[in-house]
Amino acid sequence: VIAYNTREAGHLTTRQHAHFTFAIEGVSRGTIWSFLHAHPFYNTSQQSQRYVQIKNGASDFYHPKLMLADRVEYDRLIQSAIDTYEALVESLYPLMVEKYYHLFPARTKQHKKYETSIRRLCMEEARYVMPLATPANLYYTISALSLMRLAQLPSHSDFPIEAMEVVTKMVEEVEKVDPEWVDEDVNISDEIKDNIYKDDVDTKAFDEILSPYTSKLVEWTSAHGTEVFIPGYSGLTTARLNELLTNPLNLYSSSREMNLLSAWQFTFFKKLSLTAHAQQQRHRSLRDYYPFLYQVADTPEWITPKNIEACEESNEIYQAHMEQYFTDIQKFDEQTVYHYLLPNAYPIRVQETGDLLGYFHLWKQRLCLLAQNEIWECSMDEVDQVKAIYKNSPITQMLGAPCHLREKAGTKPYCPEGARFCGQKVWDVSLEDLARPF
Repeated sequence: VIAYNTREAGHLTTRQHAHFTFAIEGVSRGTIWSFLHAHPFYNTSQQSQRYVQIKNGASDFYHPKLMLADRVEYDRLIQSAIDTYEALVESLYPLMVEKYYHLFPARTKQHKKYETSIRRLCMEEARYVMPLATPANLYYTISALSLMRLAQLPSHSDFPIEAMEVVTKMVEEVEKVDPEWVDEDVNISDEIKDNIYKDDVDTKAFDEILSPYTSKLVEWTSAHGTEVFIPGYSGLTTARLNELLTNPLNLYSSSREMNLLSAWQFTFFKKLSLTAHAQQQRHRSLRDYYPFLYQVADTPEWITPKNIEACEESNEIYQAHMEQYFTDIQKFDEQTVYHYLLPNAYPIRVQETGDLLGYFHLWKQRLCLLAQNEIWECSMDEVDQVKAIYKNSPITQMLGAPCHLREKAGTKPYCPEGARFCGQKVWDVSLEDLARPF
């Protein structure tokens, strides 16, 4: 009775004490992106597409219910993506070898030792052709409250049937180990609502606002009143004086004084590939809105990674595949099937909002040259615009890659990545002059 009454009254904090960790295998990357990672209340460790080679056959990918003829065509298209992925890895390899040893000439004599690192650079680009039906494995930790909420939200996913299948299994597993869980009387919504929001998004208008940026600052606050507090925290944004900025445990996220940075708020429009946005989702202190696929995915379009553009053979393979692939997947009448086949390269238009504390963490991590290329470009755009608006503000002192901050603080080694060092003394270069080797 108490459990029921508190739930109905919205008193839910007690349900955040219990947490469950699930080992989930074979779920599509589309459902991870549009359902499991579409809220901030989780922790996850997911199999990487950047660093783990895709070895699945077409039969391992997620399959919605299809007639036999459609199933054959569905598998053929997935296999074409796998074949193109493998062709891109091979065609990119000579270019990546050249770039890698230009950065690390001393490693040339130990090629066998570094071959895996070079191939990973190729896989990072090649994954853009893989569809959202690609399976993934992950550990996924959420509270009892978050699980109760997910049970009601499958229809608010781009892939509601699979989302319902996943959350049903999660609830069943909890019921096996927690006898009190049944008292919550969790009802899993099996209502599949087609196209909840009827209006299409005006992507042309969005792109006009965005141009020429990959991420455009559209709203911001002037943080009026914070000057009352700033004199008492004159070293708050200075790495040399504030050890919280460079502590490896990211203490700034939990410290009382750093909450002052929440006074600065930003909203960005940005355009990212599906695969880049799936990584960007990990920054859960920032909240973003992105349309449902049925509102935007009618027109064939794709993002081409920079290294593929730089390699003539790879670019020819990539563009030819994309043109034919989009022609073929549009033949499916079932909208969800088409969405499962959308490639990682499909662009997502996002409105993202957060405070300076959240963006500081994003920029610190993603201005590192090891970050995913698109997210790095967005971060560069964002920091440039923020610096232009707050020219004389102390907040500009704290904007940079981890090695920039560690160099200012005198913390050695300046690069915290150890063996993953990018090969460049980034701390000696201003952000404005920074260029990516890959």
